[in-house]
Amino acid sequence: HRPLEALWAYARAFGDGEALGLVRRAQGLLDRVYFSGEGAPFFDPVGNAFMSPGEAKPLFDQQPIEAKAAVSFYLRVGERPKAELAFLWFHGRNRLGVPLVDAFGPMDGLTPEGPNRNRGAEALLSYLLAWQALVQGPFPREEAP
Repeated sequence: HRPLEALWAYARAFGDGEALGLVRRAQGLLDRVYFSGEGAPFFDPVGNAFMSPGEAKPLFDQQPIEAKAAVSFYLRVGERPKAELAFLWFHGRNRLGVPLVDAFGPMDGLTPEGPNRNRGAEALLSYLLAWQALVQGPFPREEAP
């Protein structure tokens, strides 16, 4: 996501339509890979395994950093509804319909059995940075030309 955000910033700063088109094509791929569910879509990141073209997407172990990166990317490109869906992954709008955040903080991921109940720094930072981006906008802010 970060390379796409950087390419987006470049395209906006220099008016490069070709770069902007590349970001939009990549976004189309991300949309197809990331969002599942008929009628009520949900954020469904690639699990913690390698995904080859033409193969089924690994469904588990989904990681909080994927949701955070998607929030940041979709906000950057002006797709707030998709950013909100990515954030809701933490709150139970995910493949298993289980929350990954409770009164003790965010959990480390989504496994086939449910939440990984470990609570590491990556999960905490991913959650807080995603929440902050939704509240304040992506950082660094784009300045109007």
